[in-house]
Amino acid sequence: SGGWPGRSPSGILGMLDPVIPWIVSLGMTVLFATAAWHKLASPSKFSVILAEYQILPTPIVGVVAFVIPTVEAGLAVFWLMHLFPMLTAGLSILLLGVYCLAIGINLMRGRVYISGGCGFSGSEEDQPLSAGLIIRNSVLILILIISLMPENGRELMWIDSVAILFSTMLCILFYGSISQLLRNGASMASWRS
Repeated sequence: SGGWPGRSPSGILGMLDPVIPWIVSLGMTVLFATAAWHKLASPSKFSVILAEYQILPTPIVGVVAFVIPTVEAGLAVFWLMHLFPMLTAGLSILLLGVYCLAIGINLMRGRVYISGGCGFSGSEEDQPLSAGLIIRNSVLILILIISLMPENGRELMWIDSVAILFSTMLCILFYGSISQLLRNGASMASWRS
């Protein structure tokens, strides 16, 4: 049957086509795997970035710098394997919400020249903080919430696999493009100032 394992279809009352949760699942797999890899590839750099947010007590920065990419890697595996979908989505929403909060606090302080720490677009150039990052993460949270809505119980067919694959690739390209636009916008703002 279609949809995530453990999620019962809701028949006529369902709202989502089962293709949508699969696209979200694969997209989140790539998002969290890339974010975790970026941080784990340079743990000392990520520790410095985390310390620059000036939110955590200094003694625990190193521990949190290890925990965050570990959680992200775990979420990537859970999304890929469709394990505990409600818990996985909930933890993903919580993590993205924490990122929004940390960014928002530093924007209110006027501290924008801190890396977002994600590196999803593949660029080595740091992405300064901006309201655009909060909007982007908020949209991801909204997508996750929508993906938890009941499905219509439609059986998936082979053509759905093709649709899922190409839709996921398009979503990843779109996300990367948005990230690059945010980086370019922040760079141009710094030149003007």
